[in-house]
Amino acid sequence: MRRGAAYPVTYHWLAAKAARTLDDGAIEGLRASTRHYVANAARFSTGLKPA
Repeated sequence: MRRGAAYPVTYHWLAAKAARTLDDGAIEGLRASTRHYVANAARFSTGLKPA
């Protein structure tokens, strides 16, 4: 991916199509959120026990 490029975001579950461009900060925020999600998935898959 090019730094500073505009990436469209589309919400397919909405009746209308919404799109916006993401700046570098927004892109990094999404990446950080993804890293957190992946870390939680790994933690939950190894640390959860049946109730």
